[in-house]
Amino acid sequence: MNSLSIFFCVAIGVFGGITLIKLFGVRGKFVRIENLFDERIKIENNQYKEGMATPGELTVREVKETRYDQVELEKARAEYSQQYAEYVVQSQTIALFPLLGIFGTVFGLVMDNGLRSGDFSGLNMALWTTLAGLVCSIGLKLVDANYVGKMVNIIDSRFNAVDAALDRQLLKDELSRVVKMSMSDQNGKGAV
Repeated sequence: MNSLSIFFCVAIGVFGGITLIKLFGVRGKFVRIENLFDERIKIENNQYKEGMATPGELTVREVKETRYDQVELEKARAEYSQQYAEYVVQSQTIALFPLLGIFGTVFGLVMDNGLRSGDFSGLNMALWTTLAGLVCSIGLKLVDANYVGKMVNIIDSRFNAVDAALDRQLLKDELSRVVKMSMSDQNGKGAV
């Protein structure tokens, strides 16, 4: 392996290491955002309810009501959008590695004087950069798909679930308000 091939392989490896560190950094930020759903966005209230199961028999039960803090949700969504933009850059960087490997190979072949004389021994050495680019690309894509991309899907599903719950919560609150107004109107009319 000539010094030019070694240089390109090392450069590809260093660039791959930096990309790997950045991918894990983005994943860590996504994990923190995902934890916000249980720490700050979701609010559980214990409610005491009593009723009559049968005449004369009082039943008591606790009901957990889950509500969501919409302000915290939007803060988390803004932070997620910012981190997602960084993730997209890192994810798209992975596609550069095979191209860098091919660039190193072609550069090595052009610089190798042996090709002009019909000596193809430099071709073997130059292909190492393509191999390095492919290995980095495949490894980083596996990390991306199994660790970071999976976290993106989990957070997206959490946002969708909370948005649906907020819609139900809003509908329930509005329905309760309408029923109370209706009962208030009926009580007011009956008293006249």
